[in-house]
Order: sequence, then C-alpha cells, then structure tokens
Amino acid sequence: MLKDPGLPWPAPFPYDVLAPAGVGPHTTHAQMQEVSFTLMERGLMGTATQTAWHELRSVEGRLLVDLLLYDADPAAEVPARLAALAAEEEAASGAEEPPEVAACLSLRRADFDELAGELRPLPPPPPAREAVSVPELERVDALELVEDFLRFDR
Repeated sequence: MLKDPGLPWPAPFPYDVLAPAGVGPHTTHAQMQEVSFTLMERGLMGTATQTAWHELRSVEGRLLVDLLLYDADPAAEVPARLAALAAEEEAASGAEEPPEVAACLSLRRADFDELAGELRPLPPPPPAREAVSVPELERVDALELVEDFLRFDR
C-alpha cells in the first residue's frame, strides 16, 4: 500500500512513525494492540510514536488512515503494464489503415494542379531604384567623425 506524497496530515503519518517497529498496513489489529510493548523494548516510545499508535489502535482511526492509502504493488504492476503497452504498440504497428483513411491521406497530382489553377498570378516586382548620390556625404571622412565624437565625449 502506498501513501499519497501530497497527503496533508496534521502530524507525522502514523505508519511512517511506527515503521521502525515493523508496523504497516499489513499489521493485524491484534498485533497493533501489542505494538506498544515492542516500542518500549526498543526505546522508541516517544510523544510522536505514542500519538501515532493511538491513531492506529482504534478501528475507526485505523480505517481512516487505511482509507487514504493506495492498494498498489509497483514491483508487480509496472512490468505487467509495460508488457501490455508493448503488446498494444506491436498490434497497432501491424494494423493497416482503412481504405477511406488511406484515400484521404494520399496526395494526388491532380489535386495540386487544380489548386495551382486557382492561384492568381503574382504581380511583377517593382523596378529597382537607382542609387542616389549625395555629394556632401561622399566627402565625409569616417575616421574624422569618430575622432570628433571622441573629443566631444571627453
């Protein structure tokens, strides 16, 4: 049985506290009544341990705690689920598509020719502009501009 990691509990979770004494969801009710002796023998009977034991020794409290656990065995279930997924993928890879689906997915040259006929012709590109010459800019020396900028910046 697994505890939800996001489970809000007002104190430490009872089974987590009592785990050093061998207590878990598999512990019988009769064994739970005797756990206090095991805890005292091992020197584990503190406040948190006693609170956890009180929560689990009543039938109502134990049912509430057990209700919040998942009955799962990952060691057994994960390999079985992976094998089932692999079998599903293998079956899906060998399956052929129905003829209607294959017809919808196939591309025919005639379809493209019809679409091409619906396109309007593109307008011709505009003529290239002639380069404009500005005589004042041709006489500017870039190095002189940089030097003036640096002198101004200082």
